Amino acid sequence: MKTAFMLAIFSTTLLALVHGHGYIIDSPGRASRWRKGFPGPPNYDDNGLNCGGWSKQWQVHGGKCGVCGDEYGIANPKFVYPGVWANNPPVVETYQAGQIITVKVKITAAHKGYFTFRVARLTSAPITQLQLDQHVLMLPTGEDRWVLGNRPAAEYTMRLRLPKGLRCAHCVMQWWYTTANNWMGERPESFVNCADIKIV
Repeated sequence: MKTAFMLAIFSTTLLALVHGHGYIIDSPGRASRWRKGFPGPPNYDDNGLNCGGWSKQWQVHGGKCGVCGDEYGIANPKFVYPGVWANNPPVVETYQAGQIITVKVKITAAHKGYFTFRVARLTSAPITQLQLDQHVLMLPTGEDRWVLGNRPAAEYTMRLRLPKGLRCAHCVMQWWYTTANNWMGERPESFVNCADIKIV
């Protein structure tokens, strides 16, 4: 009994200590655009958009996450993109179809894992995960993920290839950080951001 109690305390403490955080800064995500001088209310927790927290993501929603890092299924995720931006956030960058783009991510607390990126045309608000999953962005080398591994907290730059056939006046690019900070090795914590872009 004492051993089980100590194991539970150890598990809880370990989960609290290994907590990754980060956000996309180029092109800036909806919650971080204020850091790049775009007008609008700041979100000071832009590095903590982790699907409402590990317990909400996995114990309540079975691993599902809101498309921009909000808790899955909440009606008005203002903490992710406040005010009118929730319905029609302005575009922050324009790219060419098929272009290899440079993306920058800032990790403020690293715990291994990897990044994936997706993009979809915003035809009506809000964007859905099903739409985003149609276009997983690839590295120029052909991989579908950028591995953080044992790298420390820092800014990281990576190159991604946009789809050749996708053009849009307003697209949403999603960054998804799948951490490796669950000591059980399963059901990792996730951090998710959205950036609003144009592809011509």
